[in-house]
Amino acid sequence: MTYGTICLVFNTALQAQYTFQSYLVTAEKPKMALGVVIAAYGVVMYAAFIFLGVFNGYSQGSSPIVGYHYGAQNYKEVKNVLKRSLIILASAAIVLTAIAIGAAGVLSSVFVGYDAELLSMTTRAFQMPLYPMLDDRDTETSRDNHGRVWNTRKNHFAWYWSLRGVDREHCPVYAAPARLKDFHGLPPAYTFVGDGEPFYAETVRYIEALKACGIPADMDVYPTDTHAFDMMKPQESLSIKAAARFNEVFAYAKENYFAPQAQNR
Repeated sequence: MTYGTICLVFNTALQAQYTFQSYLVTAEKPKMALGVVIAAYGVVMYAAFIFLGVFNGYSQGSSPIVGYHYGAQNYKEVKNVLKRSLIILASAAIVLTAIAIGAAGVLSSVFVGYDAELLSMTTRAFQMPLYPMLDDRDTETSRDNHGRVWNTRKNHFAWYWSLRGVDREHCPVYAAPARLKDFHGLPPAYTFVGDGEPFYAETVRYIEALKACGIPADMDVYPTDTHAFDMMKPQESLSIKAAARFNEVFAYAKENYFAPQAQNR
């Protein structure tokens, strides 16, 4: 009964989320035909479910194992299954992310190869990674940082668990994007960050690396050491200014980066 109730509640919420996402995607491109926008979003969802199937399959396959040991009150083995699952799923997430990015064009062409405009909408357009966590290595601003919300101690803790079991000398770029050497092919970008927070230096380097590859990229820097200050203190003038700028850039991106971008292919 409890399991059924949980499934009912969360599946309803999940379906509602998909519905609202469809409305939002449509609303973001009012000048295009309604059917085209919904079709593009549908293709993205089809491709996403290919990868979600891996995790769903693992979940379904491991459920009997967890249930057996839990019913036998073998809680130690339940914990071992959980630990192993976290490692397996984290590794799978990194590998599948790499495949998804590398095979975006191929996967999309399977569904919409007949329509060049629709295909372009399902690959890449614009990125807005706000105050992003990109580098697992210490930088001049993440080292010995005592900022509010996020600091050196929390950063080390997060990267330790994120990369647990990973060879840090050969860390995958999809786990720590700052380790990427060639940024060609990435979409245009915008971000903002506080000048006193741990991620300031790596954010600056990321934007500069994109620009060096000829990719349109811009960022705004605000005088604060609070990570995610726009969410922590949304009523303050600094947050209002950052939000207004974000909306301005987003509005521009909606009108200019949903078309084929030859320079980024």
